[in-house]
Amino acid sequence: MRGGAGTAAALLWFLSAGPAPGQAPTTATLIDGMLDRQGGAWEQAREAVLDRADLVALARASVDATAYGPSTWRRLVLTEALAMHVTHPAEAERLRGLRGLNRDHYQRRRKPVPSAARELRTLRHVAPLMIELFLKGMETYPWSSPADAEAEGTALRRGLLMAIGRSGHAASVHFVIDVIEGGCACCASCDRAIAALGQTGSRRAVPVLLRVLEEARSNGDRGRHAAAVAALGEVRYAEVWPHLQGELANEDPLVREAAIRAAAAYGSRRYWTADPAEGARVR
Repeated sequence: MRGGAGTAAALLWFLSAGPAPGQAPTTATLIDGMLDRQGGAWEQAREAVLDRADLVALARASVDATAYGPSTWRRLVLTEALAMHVTHPAEAERLRGLRGLNRDHYQRRRKPVPSAARELRTLRHVAPLMIELFLKGMETYPWSSPADAEAEGTALRRGLLMAIGRSGHAASVHFVIDVIEGGCACCASCDRAIAALGQTGSRRAVPVLLRVLEEARSNGDRGRHAAAVAALGEVRYAEVWPHLQGELANEDPLVREAAIRAAAAYGSRRYWTADPAEGARVR
């Protein structure tokens, strides 16, 4: 149930931080006022806005009118998530109660570790809600117990990264690049972030993955090197192939095997449907 003194106070805070008296606050102004908030403060502010149907309608319109880009994606995707709390309430609730993160559930598995990957794959149509959870909701997530919070948190972040990367949403590539360039400080999920960036299939991923590849090569980080090579195989543009080809003769078996798998993925008929002639040439 929404409302109460807390949400009213949050809405008043928005209005006081917005335009001059007498002017209606824009959705962009409200979202900008929310961007620095985390956890409970974010959720309280969000609920205040959701109590205003007119603002939610403006949120939907603002997303439709603006293009996703490196400087706009964060505000836009959080605005889209705001509207999805109204249009997709069941999915929003499900994200807060994933069975694979419930200790009573995953302890019954043959391998008793938390994992949300399978559940999150079915929620790729609400990628903005998943991005909101990753960016704003981790500290208030209902973990099974304090002792399990770290393992469950890592499993949730890893699952979210891969599901978002595969979602095809316009914000996904910007989000994953931001995670990688931030150093994956949130968790030990850099390998998943690199893989997720490849899963976006976006040309924007290429320079970032090449930079990761060069840094890993310079640092002698064979695991990260192999992860970058594998991710490049999922980005099907002609300029990627010379970089994969050069790794096929790598002396390190881990990297070489990653390159062989990446080359097979890169040339797969399944993913060149938009340009079958180019796919045939690549193969």
